[in-house]
Amino acid sequence: MCATAAQPFDAEPRQALKREAASAYASQLKSLGPDGFDDVFHAERYWKLELAAQQ
Repeated sequence: MCATAAQPFDAEPRQALKREAASAYASQLKSLGPDGFDDVFHAERYWKLELAAQQ
């Protein structure tokens, strides 16, 4: 299996939707601790997976 970073689609509009969705779960996010969800608002990373060529 080979994994390479893939170019994400236009993430800007989706960031706003992600923030809105996460804010709906504020009480649940608190259970992760003071720093438990710091990365929830980071940009998503996408990977392209392919079968590696057999030698």
